[in-house]
Amino acid sequence: MKRTDIDELRDKIIDTLKPWGVRKVALFGSVARGEESSESDIDILVQFKEPIGLFALARLKRSLSEKLGRNVDLVTEGALSPYIRPFVERGEIAFLSMR
Repeated sequence: MKRTDIDELRDKIIDTLKPWGVRKVALFGSVARGEESSESDIDILVQFKEPIGLFALARLKRSLSEKLGRNVDLVTEGALSPYIRPFVERGEIAFLSMR
């Protein structure tokens, strides 16, 4: 994915997340590295200002998938797999911001 595509994706993600009380958001995984295929999902890490419930998280995931036109893997910071954490910590992310 080109930098301009990442910027456009970031803007769509941030616009969708604004009403949800998100403190931080990061794009990671194959899309962030520019190694995605047509089957790749979009991996998004979020940190909320206040905890949200499981059903709200599912609604947000569906909303992001519809807005982005791809499946989304939405991960909260607390639920971040120990297998994924090193990739995020090494900076293999495209953005980390909520502007």
